[in-house]
Amino acid sequence: MPRELPTTVTLDSASRVALLDFARRERVAILEDDHDQEFHYDRRPVLLLASADPHGSMICVGTLAKIVAPRLRLAFLVAPEPLLARIDHERLLLDRQGDPMLECAVERPAGGLALWARVGKGVDVEDWRDRAQRLGAYFQIGRQFSLEARSVPCVRFGFALLDEHEITKVIRRLRESLPSLSRR
Repeated sequence: MPRELPTTVTLDSASRVALLDFARRERVAILEDDHDQEFHYDRRPVLLLASADPHGSMICVGTLAKIVAPRLRLAFLVAPEPLLARIDHERLLLDRQGDPMLECAVERPAGGLALWARVGKGVDVEDWRDRAQRLGAYFQIGRQFSLEARSVPCVRFGFALLDEHEITKVIRRLRESLPSLSRR
């Protein structure tokens, strides 16, 4: 009788490498479901095993219900192309219901909605934000995302509502408002 594995397994670096090596050597796939991957507040998250898998042994599953909206009952799968084709074929045999309109609305993005950047030493992000706002450019600072409201040397630039011309104009304003550059 096969031994049952615990539902949650946390691996150290050496064990992660050994598991990937095992999967490659034995030609087995490993299903990785880390729905809490995006929710770390006191440390950097450990990257998914799939991010270190050059051999295509990992299958990652996730849900948009946890990262976008609870009522968005839509899951995703990241796997090697031949396996995706096989899974898609099997899924059609088992699940003909689905929500085609919702599925089409959530296509693979060519980018994102925002860009995070770490600022150089000596740059006061709050001062930069205030200067940028006076020029009509807006961004968020790391402190706004810190649970302890502590200073974080990062900024978040949202660009989803801007076209290319507007993005160029905002970048110029950000550059002009950057304290270390404006003093030169």
